[in-house]
Amino acid sequence: MKTKILSLVAGWILILSLLTVSFAYDFESVKTIEPSTSTVATSASTNSTLSVSSSIVSDDFSEVSPSEQVVRIGKDEGELEVILRDSNGRPIFGDVLTLVSSRDSDVMPSAKMTDENGVAVFNVNSNTPGVSTYSIFDLTKNKVLTSRAKIVYFNSTDEIFNTTPSNSYVTQRSYSPYSASVLNSQNAVIGHAVGNSAGPVSHLAFKDLPQAVSVGQNISFTLSAMDQSEQIAMEYDGTVHFAVTSGDATSVNLPSDYTFGIQDAGAHTFSLALSFNSPGTYVIEARDIIDTQIFGTLTVVVSGTSGSASDLITLSNPVPGIFANKTQVVSGVATPGAKLKIYDNNSEIGSATADSTGNFMFVTAAMSDGDHEIFVAIINDGGTIVASSSKIKFKIDTTPPTFEKLEYIPAGVAASGEVEARVYAETNLLKIILQVGDGTYEMKDSGNGYYSAKFKAPATAGQYPSVVTLSDNLGNQTKKEKETPLIVGVQGTPGLSDVPGATSAPLVGDVTNLIAYPGDHKVTLKWDAPKTGNPVKFYRVFYGIAPNDMKYAVDTWTAATNWYIPDLINGKTYYFAVVAVDNEGGISSHVSNVVTGIPGSSTYLPPDVMEGTAGAEHLAEIPKDVSESGPEIAFLFAVAGLGGIAFSQFSKKK
Repeated sequence: MKTKILSLVAGWILILSLLTVSFAYDFESVKTIEPSTSTVATSASTNSTLSVSSSIVSDDFSEVSPSEQVVRIGKDEGELEVILRDSNGRPIFGDVLTLVSSRDSDVMPSAKMTDENGVAVFNVNSNTPGVSTYSIFDLTKNKVLTSRAKIVYFNSTDEIFNTTPSNSYVTQRSYSPYSASVLNSQNAVIGHAVGNSAGPVSHLAFKDLPQAVSVGQNISFTLSAMDQSEQIAMEYDGTVHFAVTSGDATSVNLPSDYTFGIQDAGAHTFSLALSFNSPGTYVIEARDIIDTQIFGTLTVVVSGTSGSASDLITLSNPVPGIFANKTQVVSGVATPGAKLKIYDNNSEIGSATADSTGNFMFVTAAMSDGDHEIFVAIINDGGTIVASSSKIKFKIDTTPPTFEKLEYIPAGVAASGEVEARVYAETNLLKIILQVGDGTYEMKDSGNGYYSAKFKAPATAGQYPSVVTLSDNLGNQTKKEKETPLIVGVQGTPGLSDVPGATSAPLVGDVTNLIAYPGDHKVTLKWDAPKTGNPVKFYRVFYGIAPNDMKYAVDTWTAATNWYIPDLINGKTYYFAVVAVDNEGGISSHVSNVVTGIPGSSTYLPPDVMEGTAGAEHLAEIPKDVSESGPEIAFLFAVAGLGGIAFSQFSKKK
């Protein structure tokens, strides 16, 4: 015998050893991966690890490139490459991305999905000159990346690319200010072309000023670098300083020094950066701090009437209401070129810039359920808020409707008999649909805290699963597929729990000597166990407000011969009866004697009742697989089955 055991053990050791060798071999061909909540291993020849779409997008590791570029309208396309990565630097595969532009005139591409390297490439163009700022919105994660890209669009008629020799062509476009390399057929650089035919900067010009300026009004303007022929010198990169050359300088709030960059294309808009504290005539000067011969002046006549800051910005979206969409679009009209900050519940959630026509748009990240208050503020170049929109209040609600319970009245119904279904849920729901067997029923709001539907039970005895679907006015849904089943019995055979394929069930004896002991908001019951039949598994207690209306039932789930029903109304008369249930589901042929109890009165309880098992105290002993919710007292477990039919037949006989 010992030899056989040792041989068996040795055999298992050999098998485990082979499995270990095989497992180790497989891992040699797999790249070692640091622990991650969501990764996919690649082969050893692959240098990267792929992060699946469920990973959290990292702003620090994700990229948008190039950040700045120059594009000819109608000739070229801008190309933006987005690389999506998680917090460990792993590329994210399968996220759907879309672009959001600061200008309506741009020709936008369709949404793109990131590849195995986390890359999505967008080709863009525009119909009008100017600077576009592109944001990347992750539709899969409801997230806007913090990285943005800018593209300068200019007319092809302003270029000198077409002056290159016939045997050469323009290629290798760079992203330095407005330049491209001119190559011959051997790819040798023979010259460079600039993106604009303007000559050297001659002067600075103030543009886009309001016709009237009032005391206290924050005004915006555009400062452009011009050549002698009044063309914009797009390559200008000087630093300008502002000063008051005529008028009270202490009454003027000037913009700070500014250095032009590629994003400006020779013209920069100073958003709400100039204001006056006193009426009068003022001369404002802008001058290059290096080449002081490059300057421009502006004469402003300021009236004594104060302007309204609220007129500077208007919100068109969102609108007041309740929404199931966590992502909202914030849009409106502001001073052209104005710099904007977006606030939700007084916390900054993003920024935007109004385009040349004043339009702006911002897509929020996923917002939490609850109340929100959105407003947009205009800031000057120093970051100070100078004007704010009105505040728009709305609510986000993505919470599914609350479901409490489903019950059938009566709990056990005869075949083809009339039954009422009741669903207890939150109020003011749009629709509740009940599916039982082959029937589908739309439930009506009773106005009493529940929704109901009356229908005929199936003609065949059995247990019919119930599916309840609840929908609110926003489209949020709750679906319950494992709720209280409809128990259908065979009319004329009280006490039998017939199911499809069975003719009868084993029977247990009858309960006798039922006694009720009223208490405060409860009634305690005591009875004698059956003296004949199969062993008792538990008891089923029927109760109601009339001897022929005991439509509620609760299972004790224990063989103890006492139980109490709590949460009753003091002073109200209740009727009670009990049947026994065996291990096979068989039910007593007859219900016990019917007793009454009036909660509120104090009644002496014998020691065997006081020390015995009572309803709520025994709940902890119920097996978890018996029911998802446990045997809650009062309106719970309306599974009286054919015991209800038994009582119905009994009542009729009485």
